[in-house]
Formats: sequence, structure tokens, C-alpha cells
Amino acid sequence: MSITRKLLAAAMLWVLGSGVAAAAHKVSVTSAQGEPGTEVTLTVTLENTEAVAGLQVLLPFGESAGVQPVTGSGEAQGRAAEHQATVGMSPGTGTVSVMLYSTSGASIAAGSGRVATFRLRMPAGAGTWSVTPIVKATDATGAALDCTAEGAVTVTSLAAQARFAASVDFGRVPIRGEYTQQLAVTNSGTAPLSVSSLTFSDEMFSCATPLPYTLGVGESGALTVVYRPVKRGAVKATVRMDCNSPGTLNLTELFATPFAVNELRLGDAEGISDTEVAIPIQLTNMDAVTGFTLELDLPEALTYVDGSFALSGRKTDHQVSVNCTGQKVKATCFSLTDTPFSGNDGEVASFRVLLSGSDNTSVSFAKAVLAARVEGKIENVTSDTYPAQVTIRSPYIYAGRSLSMGRTPNTEPVTRRVTLYNYGSAPLTVSRILTNHPELTCPTATPLTIDTYGQTEIEVDCSSGYEGALQSTLQLYTNDPRSRLYEIAVSGERYSPNALDFADADIPEAVGRVDVSVSLSNEKAVSALQFDVEYPAACFTPQDDVTATGRMEGFSVQHRKISVGVERYFVYLLAGKEIARGSGEVLRLPFAVEKGNTGTYAFTVKNMKLGSPGMADVGSDIADKSFSVSVSACKPGDVNADGKVSVIDLLTTSRYILGDAPDPFVFPAADINADGKISVVDIISISGLVLDDGTNK
Repeated sequence: MSITRKLLAAAMLWVLGSGVAAAAHKVSVTSAQGEPGTEVTLTVTLENTEAVAGLQVLLPFGESAGVQPVTGSGEAQGRAAEHQATVGMSPGTGTVSVMLYSTSGASIAAGSGRVATFRLRMPAGAGTWSVTPIVKATDATGAALDCTAEGAVTVTSLAAQARFAASVDFGRVPIRGEYTQQLAVTNSGTAPLSVSSLTFSDEMFSCATPLPYTLGVGESGALTVVYRPVKRGAVKATVRMDCNSPGTLNLTELFATPFAVNELRLGDAEGISDTEVAIPIQLTNMDAVTGFTLELDLPEALTYVDGSFALSGRKTDHQVSVNCTGQKVKATCFSLTDTPFSGNDGEVASFRVLLSGSDNTSVSFAKAVLAARVEGKIENVTSDTYPAQVTIRSPYIYAGRSLSMGRTPNTEPVTRRVTLYNYGSAPLTVSRILTNHPELTCPTATPLTIDTYGQTEIEVDCSSGYEGALQSTLQLYTNDPRSRLYEIAVSGERYSPNALDFADADIPEAVGRVDVSVSLSNEKAVSALQFDVEYPAACFTPQDDVTATGRMEGFSVQHRKISVGVERYFVYLLAGKEIARGSGEVLRLPFAVEKGNTGTYAFTVKNMKLGSPGMADVGSDIADKSFSVSVSACKPGDVNADGKVSVIDLLTTSRYILGDAPDPFVFPAADINADGKISVVDIISISGLVLDDGTNK
């Protein structure tokens, strides 16, 4: 029988196996690793408890793995010495098949050990593939045996796998400089990566990383690429990396846009609002700049000073033309001989602006053209422009927005003070201080200067004589850009003082009566008075013998009860007499004091009115007023109620005995022995009080 027929018979025996034996068998295949393209040997081991006639091992690597079996490399080993081994792969499957069979019907006896070997060829790239074998076994009758794979099979192709950045862009860089960028690289292979050399298509590029450059498995790193441009223009180059990574895309594109540095820079400035400052224009140039055209759009806080644009000492035979329309400034500078500015750095021109407002601002070029001859042609070589920051310092006035002069009598001048604060960053100047009221003045001398974060006081005066409301505005003219005119509302009232005053009284209880003195102070003529007195009705009773005294002697006085404890008084003269300007007592108000009441009692005066000859109320101090009456207990011997016992009390008592009627005369104080009459015995007792140790005096 031919070998082919024997193989077919074995295959048929495999397929047509009549049953599955109960015993379990185990098959294992060793793992292997090797470099791409090399051959590696794998060993098949069988552990069986009964005889095995045929064995198949399938390794499903898949087509993408690229693992290939070596034809004819299958060999029966050890316990399968009477068997033949083959290895192959069905087209389009990527599955390696190892067959172990016997054409003579021999079986592999029960036991454990290797039964076959075969070889695989490693794919071109790096990779690791791990599969679980699929095994089949039959006995001598062709029946399938219970057989399983033990463990996975791993095949590793040992190779570096480099991944380089697709491109590196240096961006826009000035010529004549040195610049570096990192070229990223990752080793995703199964063996160390070694970069041996870099080849650049443009000699302006080089590598600063020492070579060879090595990365371990799974590591990432970078190669430092150096660029030293010497001329302007867009650059596109490549770099090729030579390394041990097979099949790697190792070409990286390099980009750069080198340019010549020709920069215009506006210099920063600082000043106080309402003053001028200079703004320099700096030129840094690699090319031989022969002229420029500039446009500036000034912010509202800056005003161009006509005729202030001037070229610096870098000029040669240059001329400049300047035009300003509104906030737009245009300047054109040129050389009739096409001579460049001297030097390569520094101020090329300057101009002045007037500062206003209180906020910092900036100014930049709206247009900037630098003219230079490049390779025989005049070109705009401007590479960049930079704005300027303008710091505007200004004062900041604060003084409040209102001033009260108060309600004051017009018999004397009144002065109020206002504190002016400067919360700004520059000195505050108050050039003028005005009021729109003829009676209000500010004597503070102007111009007045207040330092930064300083303060000072000014005075506001109102002269005597004026009567009426004070409604005015204090106007301060300042250099504060927020408040050129700072206004303070002034209010107040000047009145003619016409007021009543009520004197306190202190009487002994025994007197039984009190006369309250009423005084009038007036700047205007007064012809009548009216007021209400609230009194303690349980202790005091108004008396009818009210008398006008002093300045109102001869005036008529009337009073009537308004309610319990409230008495209204009227003082007038029908003949039209008036009380001229002055002060002094005008009235006495009598009240009877109920016996047995001692202490201090409060009286309140309300509804005061002072009538002028023209029937106008000229009262100024019309707020409720109060006075008190103190009633003290009777003091023995103090017959005249002056608070002490003296010879006068002896004389007064003697007059009473002789039939005279002294006033005042306190009968209980004279009746020392309390017998209800006054006699020589009482005089002797009073004499004893006068001659004692002085404690009653």
C-alpha cells in the first residue's frame, strides 16, 4: 500500500472513529521565540493512559500572524518511534496542523513523554502570538479518544518595532539663531531598538542626541533635532533614521519658517493726566531698513501733539512726513539716497501725546511697513510689532456731596469745615472754590494742592446778619478727570433768636407759693406772647395774680385752663407798644403749693409763640422747654425762707410781733414752740439757733 493510501486510511480512521473512550489524555506543545526569518523548533508531548493510534494538533495562529510551518520538518520522537509525523497549513486558514500516524497500525502505549517535533519560520515583523492548541486522538479501532490541550503555545518574533513622529515643525523662527525640537520615537516591538544614524536632506538640520540611541521594549523617547537657519523662506526637509526595526516607516518631514528679525516696538510711557509724555519707537533690524510707513490708531485717552514726531540719531538723510486726522496718526519716512538707518537696534523715532482720563491704556501699530532691499528688490521686511502700555496717573477727589451749616442764630458768624481727600495716584489741584450764595464764602486760598493719598480741610463761612434758609452749592474746580467740577450741596438755616426762658425755683413748703421767672431774649420787636404750661396738678395750682414785669411791665396778662394740668398764658398790649431788641425778665407765673408736698417737680412749656407788631410769629426757639420747682420742708427759724437762720430772721419776727406784715414771713418757721402764736419765747429760741455752732447758717 502506498504512503498516500496509508495517509488516507489514517484520515478515514480519524473521521470515522466509532466512539469516544472514557480515559482522558493530555497534549502539550512547547513555546518558542526567534528573530524574524529564522526557524524555531516546537515539541509535542503526550500524556496518555491507554494506547493512542493517531494524533492531530492544530495551532490557529491566523493569517495575519505570518507564522509558517517548515515543510517536511515534522518528526516522530520517543514513544512514537513507529509513527510518522507531518506538519502543514491549509491555504487561507493560518492554522498549523501537526499529524502523527502509523501505517502499520502501531499504537503509542500508555505513558508520558514527547512524541513529535516540528519547525516554524518567524514572520518578518515583531510580534507575539499565543494560541490554545486543538487536539484530536484515536485508538487502534479509529475511535476518538478524550484528549485535551494543556496550556497555551506562545511564539515570539524577536524584533524592534520603531514608531517615529510623522513630522516636526519648528514654526516661525528668526534666522541666525539655534533652535531645537524633539523627534518622538516609541519601540513597540519585542526586542531593543537601536537608532544608528540620522540622515538630513538639509544641512541646516542636525542631531544633538548621541548615537546609537537605544530604547528598550515598550519604551518611548525622543531625538533632539537642531536647526540653524541662515536665510529666510519656508523650509521643508526630511530626516531618515537608520535602525534595526524591520519594515519601519522611518522618514520624518521637517518644517520651518525662518525670517529676518525686523521688529518695531512702541515703548511704554507713564505720566499724569493733563500732561504730555513721549512714546519712543524702537527698531531692531537684521536687514538694512531704509524707511518706514506707520499708522497708529490712538485711544481716546491719548491726543497726538502736533509737530512732536521726530527721528532719532539713527537717521542719515531721512525725511519724515506726518499727518494726524482725529485719532489716526500716519507717518512716512524715506531716504532719497536709499540709505539705511544706522545700527541694528534702538530708538528710531518718537512722538508726544497728551494724557487724559484716569484709566491705563495701550497703543499699537495699525499698520507697519519697513522697507529694505532684499536680493535686489525693495520689500516689506517687517517681522513683528509690539504695542506700548501707557500708565495714566490721576488724582481722585472725595469730599462728600453735602454740607450742613445747621440751624444757627444770625447774631454771630458760623463756620463749617470740609475735608478734601485725594485717593488718586497723582497730586490733586483745586484751582478755584466758588459758592452761589452771597452770604457763603470760602476763605481758603487757591490754587490748593493735595498730595497723593493726602487730605486737607477748607472752611465755609456764613456771616452774621443774614436770616433765612441756606441753599447753595460749593463748587470746586479740580484737575481730577472724573470730576473737573466737584459740587457739594450746602444747606442750613439762619434765624433771628427770639426765645423765652423759664427759671427753675427752689422754695420751702411753708411758703405755699412759687413765682416762676420768665425771661425774653429777642432780636426782633415783640408785642405779644403765648405759651402753655403743663404742671403737676395734684401739687400746684395756677394763681390769678400773674404780673408782667421788667421789659413787659404794663402789658396785660390773661390765662385760662386748657385741660387738667395745662394752663395757657397770653401777654399783650392793645396800645401797640412793642418790646425792642434785648433780653431780661418779662413775666412771673405764680403757683400755689399744696401743703405736704416736698420734692422736685417738672413743668413743661409748649406751643410758644412770639408775636411781632405786624402780627407775625417771630419765635425761633420754639421747641418744648422744661423747668423744675423744688419744694423743701420748713426749716425752724428760717422765717424769710432764704435757706438759713440769721439776724434777719430775728428782725423779721420782731416786726411781725410789733404788727408789721413782712413779706415773706413763714409762720410755722417762726412758731418755734408750736403754740400757734408768735411771741418773745419764739424770738429767744430763734436767737439760740442764730448763736449755735453755725451749722444752721
